[in-house]
Amino acid sequence: PLEDFHLVAGDPADFAQVIMNGGESWYALGEGAARLLGAMSQLSDGTTFRVSLPGGGEMALVCQGPAMGSERHWLFRSGNGADYAYVPSDLDRQYARVAEGMWFVSDQVGFLAFRWEQINGFRAPNFYRTADGGATWQRVDLPMGEFTTENGYAGMHVIALEFPDARTGTVTVGMYRDGEEDGLTCAFATDDGGESWTAVDAGPL
Repeated sequence: PLEDFHLVAGDPADFAQVIMNGGESWYALGEGAARLLGAMSQLSDGTTFRVSLPGGGEMALVCQGPAMGSERHWLFRSGNGADYAYVPSDLDRQYARVAEGMWFVSDQVGFLAFRWEQINGFRAPNFYRTADGGATWQRVDLPMGEFTTENGYAGMHVIALEFPDARTGTVTVGMYRDGEEDGLTCAFATDDGGESWTAVDAGPL
């Protein structure tokens, strides 16, 4: 079993010092492997989102520090909160921006919220869903109605997500008008695990 490892910066490759069964070895790593091991070493870092799974275990998202508004993400699953398995994911191909929150409402269905940025023509919160344990992600289209950038609303962030069971839940979005300090919240409900949403409430933030 693996007892410990340390990454050592090197040129032209990174190296890992691996201690296994009391013996010590050194391995040259490609860039991808070095980044993955580096992400694993950050699991106790403040750049990690951890979410307990309803059936037990945990999901962890390690976020690389943002550069020019983008960041890389590595997703891990644990059955006991100590031993983590890497989850290959298309998240960064979908939206490699700054993550703000993660929720898993079942073993397979989860959500990720990102910092509000009006890019790629999006005029709603940057909110993504997975239905296969984090392997693939799709953007969630919330029915924002009149609460759009065209009507002066901006800074749209997912500020809460509540699911009493795997199918019924509510997501709350906070926003404000340009040039005003007072904000609003909008709530949207689902009864199909987040595949579709209906606006249910709006009020002061």
